[in-house]
Amino acid sequence: MKLSFKNFQFDIELQILVKDGSIFPLNEKPAKLLTLLLSQPDKIHHKSDILDAVWPNRTISEQVVFQNISYLRALFGEDVIKTFTKKGYQWQLPLVEVSEQKRDPTETLWSKKQLLLFVCIFLVLSISLTRIFWFNPSQQGSQIHIILLAEEQKTHQTIDINEAISNVEMFNVQVSDFKMNKQRLFDSPFRTWQKVNEFEEQLLLSYKVYSWDDQGKSEMALRFYLQGKYRGWQGYIIGKTHQSLSNQLIQLLESLQPTDYFSLKSSSAALAQLTLLINAQQNNLLFKQKLIQIHTELGSFDLANALVDNELKKSQHKLNFALLHLLKVDIAIKNSDWKKAKQAIGKAQVVFYDLKLENLESKTLIHASLIDFVNGDYRQSRQKLNTAANKARMAKEPLQEVMAHLTQSFFASKIKLTELMHSHFDLAKQLIELHQLNDEHQISVLSNLAWTTDSISERVVHNQKILSAPFSQLYKYNFYNAAEFIRKELIKQKKFQQVLDSIKPWQRFSFANLTRAQVRFAKKQWLPAAKLAIESYTAARIAQENDDSLDAAILLIQHKAQLSESFNADEYINYISENVTKRWGRINKELLDQLGYW
Repeated sequence: MKLSFKNFQFDIELQILVKDGSIFPLNEKPAKLLTLLLSQPDKIHHKSDILDAVWPNRTISEQVVFQNISYLRALFGEDVIKTFTKKGYQWQLPLVEVSEQKRDPTETLWSKKQLLLFVCIFLVLSISLTRIFWFNPSQQGSQIHIILLAEEQKTHQTIDINEAISNVEMFNVQVSDFKMNKQRLFDSPFRTWQKVNEFEEQLLLSYKVYSWDDQGKSEMALRFYLQGKYRGWQGYIIGKTHQSLSNQLIQLLESLQPTDYFSLKSSSAALAQLTLLINAQQNNLLFKQKLIQIHTELGSFDLANALVDNELKKSQHKLNFALLHLLKVDIAIKNSDWKKAKQAIGKAQVVFYDLKLENLESKTLIHASLIDFVNGDYRQSRQKLNTAANKARMAKEPLQEVMAHLTQSFFASKIKLTELMHSHFDLAKQLIELHQLNDEHQISVLSNLAWTTDSISERVVHNQKILSAPFSQLYKYNFYNAAEFIRKELIKQKKFQQVLDSIKPWQRFSFANLTRAQVRFAKKQWLPAAKLAIESYTAARIAQENDDSLDAAILLIQHKAQLSESFNADEYINYISENVTKRWGRINKELLDQLGYW
């Protein structure tokens, strides 16, 4: 539902604020507070109710409520929210659903004038472009350039879908000359794109078709992977015929054509592009699933979870229902929320088993094994990983089979089953060689070695090997974990130049500046260090990199005694209170307890 007030519109479901027709950036907590106030405008909301709704399961000061109320007042006007002493806050402005608004006649007239002007401009441009392309036929206009990975054995399914895509005038489709199967894109999307593409604007496409009978009804799903220079997109399209699958895939490609989503390096920039797409197609579940994934990637776990819950309230095909719960599992695991992960995973598992989607069964079982291991049930986790490896083999998902064995090796190392650890580790390496997986997958092997050893010096060696390897987007988190570990250990040893040398071109600006700040603090160069840390904090907030902004904030609070009297730590203390995730809080628990603000 979209609500209008003053010169603003707010989409409650998507948490998007629009001011004078343009999207206005609104952070997660103010957006959730605004949602609460607008959803029940006649209610007086007590501080405790606001804390429960906006900061669930967290013990923080009531001051954050007042700060966010003040922010909304500064944004919309002092009169928009009324304070009732000892009772709470209430929204004051009248709200109108956007669909109910009536156009001003003068606005309609002006729109006609604009339309006429637009048509004239369009005709002039069309004539000009026609002349350009008439004399320069090498130009391809606004076509989407797609490279389709060839099938080893073509079926009537793939022939129909290939022809449907190739017959669209907007698409310039060519089949790759490289001898590689379609699975290669699912296992190594970035490396495969780098090997196959001829110029940066090309997209690489691969897909698989699955079919099943559900209560006597035949259905199909098309699993696709689109890969560009910096970004990829994997999803599932559901239909009853090959034509239905083709049409939905074509519609997705046509929707993405005007954007530069795949050539955006920044996740926050991609998020902005995706927001515009969702504004144009409010009911597109593929767009919303990708939106959830990006928010998860950026560490906005509460918002990502709220978006999933909004979709689950709607009637969904059972496969989409399970895929949404799989997203909930991913969010919960990244946030170390094992209880929520366990609740969601069972619902996904049942559906994938019923539909005999072994690739998704395998993925879900690997997640489930982690939950069992955290809960102390190693026997159950081992059984699930063995099943996950078998399911991956049956589904012809070699990388997933490798991951099942590496996970098994990691778990075995933690309970000191050394022989079993080496057995599964060696098997994973053999599978990488057997299936001729790309060299980038050695990063997962090195990460496993780093996590399973008790020796700090060996862990340093393995992580340094990761940092020396070509950067892989697929293993971005492994690279950043390695960089963070090396930074911490070398600063302990006062090897400051080596720390600075560990900064790589692929690292985020906020992360790299945080490394420089930590070196300066270690050298007791307080003011230059604080300047770098503040720059890191600001850049991370703009880019919505939650972990970097939290790391920079706590670094500044740690050293507030060494900074000038004018330094105000309250902003950073409150920021951590409002934005701390369970995972970050668990990792930094000792430091948080020492500082004693939370």
